[in-house]
Amino acid sequence: MLVTDGGGQLAWKVGRHTGEMDAFDVQAIDTTGAGDAFVAGLLHQLVNEPSLLEGGKEGGIEEVVRFACACGAMVCQGPGAIDPQATLTEVHSFMAGRGKKSISL
Repeated sequence: MLVTDGGGQLAWKVGRHTGEMDAFDVQAIDTTGAGDAFVAGLLHQLVNEPSLLEGGKEGGIEEVVRFACACGAMVCQGPGAIDPQATLTEVHSFMAGRGKKSISL
């Protein structure tokens, strides 16, 4: 279960893991597509590591959720829902620029 709140905090419970994290602080131009980008980022990571849904490695879900948050935040920085969609390399760069660990699944 994931509960998002736009630019506010995100909470999750996946298997035995629960947590909260702040959204990335970005200058939002248009929030259209942010939720879709978040879910796409989440699914992208989980497809490559489905065991995370069953508990997986410690901290793995947090890393996946952070990646998804980055995807959603990046879409908010441009107009519309399609053009601002980021590539995998762009998401990793965005996270690194904010001092956040990014996993490559």
